[in-house]
Amino acid sequence: MKITIILMAIFTSYTAFSMAQWNRANRPENMDNNYERAFNKLPKRADLTTTPWSGDYWPTYKGGITYRWNQRNVSEDQDKVRWSYELEDMTNIGVPLKELSPAEKYDLFLGNEGFPLTTYERNRTKILKTIKSHESYDKSFEIPIWEGLCHAWAPATLHFGEPGPITVTGAKGHKITFGSSDLKALLTYHLHLNKASKNKFLGSRCNLDFAELRKKHKAGEITKDELNKKIESSACADTNAGAFHVALTNQIGLKDEGFVVDITRDAEVWNQPVSGYSFEVTKVRNSASAGAAPGTEKEIWIKTTLKYIVEIKQSFELFSPYWRVERAYYEYRLELNRNDQIIGGEWISEERPDFIWKNRPTKFKGYFKELEGLYNKSVTYLNPTKYSEKLKSKMQKIGKVELIKKNFISKMKVSAAKKRVGEKLRKDYLNRLVVDEFKTSGERAKKKRVHARFEILKKGNRSNFLANKFVKSIKGSVRDTHIENAKEAFKAEHKINFLRGKFVDVVRTDARETRRVKDARKAAAKAEVMSAATRSFLKKKFISVVSEDARESRKIKDVRKAVAKEEILKFSKKSFLAKKFISEAKSDALKTRESREQVIAAVKRGDLKALRRLLKKGASVDFMDKESGLTPLMIAVKSQELKIVKFMVLEMTSKALNAIDKDRRNALIWAIVGPTKKPNKITRKIVKILVKAGIEVKLEDKQGMSALDYVSIRKYRSIRISLYLKLKGANK
Repeated sequence: MKITIILMAIFTSYTAFSMAQWNRANRPENMDNNYERAFNKLPKRADLTTTPWSGDYWPTYKGGITYRWNQRNVSEDQDKVRWSYELEDMTNIGVPLKELSPAEKYDLFLGNEGFPLTTYERNRTKILKTIKSHESYDKSFEIPIWEGLCHAWAPATLHFGEPGPITVTGAKGHKITFGSSDLKALLTYHLHLNKASKNKFLGSRCNLDFAELRKKHKAGEITKDELNKKIESSACADTNAGAFHVALTNQIGLKDEGFVVDITRDAEVWNQPVSGYSFEVTKVRNSASAGAAPGTEKEIWIKTTLKYIVEIKQSFELFSPYWRVERAYYEYRLELNRNDQIIGGEWISEERPDFIWKNRPTKFKGYFKELEGLYNKSVTYLNPTKYSEKLKSKMQKIGKVELIKKNFISKMKVSAAKKRVGEKLRKDYLNRLVVDEFKTSGERAKKKRVHARFEILKKGNRSNFLANKFVKSIKGSVRDTHIENAKEAFKAEHKINFLRGKFVDVVRTDARETRRVKDARKAAAKAEVMSAATRSFLKKKFISVVSEDARESRKIKDVRKAVAKEEILKFSKKSFLAKKFISEAKSDALKTRESREQVIAAVKRGDLKALRRLLKKGASVDFMDKESGLTPLMIAVKSQELKIVKFMVLEMTSKALNAIDKDRRNALIWAIVGPTKKPNKITRKIVKILVKAGIEVKLEDKQGMSALDYVSIRKYRSIRISLYLKLKGANK
């Protein structure tokens, strides 16, 4: 991608300094004056709270944002028609509006019949010079495939929320549908034209082509020493390792703000937004190496994993974040002074960032002033306090309700605390009142009233509320509050047993007089077992009450024993059968699980003999591994175990061969995206084996990506596999 940001002249002037000490172009202050440099205060891992969205970098060789990415019924071989079209007549558009390019849609939305944005973008990219039918065609003119708008796309992912699809009415009455990628393209172009007033840089750009230098070395034109000297020259020193570590951990870990990194070292510029990192310390030395920065007293070796957002193909709907993040792995040495502050560093790994930078978002203005309204409408599904005034007001109301709730709970807690402070004094006072009350001549009547009031309170679910209300209603007279205060005392933990015994005595006395002993005992039993949690406990309590009632009757006791014995026999029989069934089921499940674990282990080891031996014993390969969520065949192709794949394909049914995981990927897709390296010779052989065995080649996963789509993108690109799949009917 061609970067249009002008690097400052200070990057070209250097003075004599240690290679481990940062210079003017590499000072962390270039990014921020308030960075924390103390090593122990820097987080070892962090991710941005909001993961930046991803999209296309709108390459120049496809016409930038004039590319009709949503045009249907166009094969890869005919892709040129997406940018070689004639401009439409706005009064009579000959193609569905949904299929127009982002630039055309925005011109149509504003009602500008001359399509000024589309024309401007075509002139900027010079795409018409690559079209044979156009008058400006130049056979010798070529556009590098890496040139594009990544210098604007990268900060756009950090400054704006991910836009969703919207439908609006244009200035001339057209119903225009903007897809997610259409709006991403326009936001990118807005930052391309309306550049930030100031960009903050760390590092300097290397203009050497490392691939070309290695070709010269291979051809014998330059020596190995000359090659290394050019790569490690001051012109390609890149970002200082110490300054990079300070900026990375402060921006992501402490400030929760992303920044942009040129992920490649040489002349090509690939701007990628950074979303997270993690690092580990591998070695510590309490002395300085030769060439270390002045003042170095400690050196720390670091391994860092950098997470950054990569480009994805265009999509109409919001794209899953699963494919957004890629990782880069760096090794470097940090140099610390006596206060454990980072003052320099040196790279150990050959891979390292060329430079890093950040800027602030610019206002929507000029031709893109109306884009602000489209953008606000497209992100209403996001955080309402940031993107929607209507939802913001609703959230404020909800916040007020929550605040009222919190204040109420706080007051209740304070009230409860005050209540607990005086609880001990009240208990002592109320205990004395209870003793006095039960010594009066009307003891029996007053105990009944206490029991009646207490029973009412127990039956309700609002015991605390009713108790407080009951206490407040009799504050006028001390003598009249004896019973209520006694009730409060009965609630105290050390008086519960006393109250319960008194309550049972009263109930039993009344029951004997009215010949309702049995009902009273049942009620007492229910009161006793109210807090029981199981049926067994309830039965025991009930039997205890019945035994007291039937103590004089031998017949009732025999009946109870017979019932209990029958229940025990039934329970024992059921328990025995249940245990036997569970034991058999566990045994079968354990055998199946062990068999599957052995199959997975054999596949991962590439042990064909062990796999054959397991299948002869009755093991199966037609299952989904719970741990990885993949079938044995998917694991084999992911690990590139060619012999295992050949053997399993012969042993599998068509259904097992075409099994899919939770992301709707079959073994063919995993053969391409599973291995850690780009497709190689083994990948091509595995693909041919799977296709010949009859695997589905047109299957699309949840992202709408087929095997042919994956081998067409930069990360998994393989022309041979692409051609083979097309020959086998993989074209949509």
